[in-house]
Amino acid sequence: MTVPSAIIHGSADVLEKGLLALNPVFLLDVLGTFTSDTITLHIRRADGLKPVLLTQGPDMAGAGYRHLLMPVRLGN
Repeated sequence: MTVPSAIIHGSADVLEKGLLALNPVFLLDVLGTFTSDTITLHIRRADGLKPVLLTQGPDMAGAGYRHLLMPVRLGN
């Protein structure tokens, strides 16, 4: 599924091959906890295998929910 997105900081080459795969069951659980229409994914590594931080605003710190999701490795 394609999700509308915008790069706020950094560049598109943060992800190798431009793909981030997350377990849909865990992702839907996380998205169900947020009350905002906008969710920010904070991606740290180019290999796409470090945990992804999801926040309700652009900042990593704040009063809203914060969740970590581990990307899944896809076969070649």
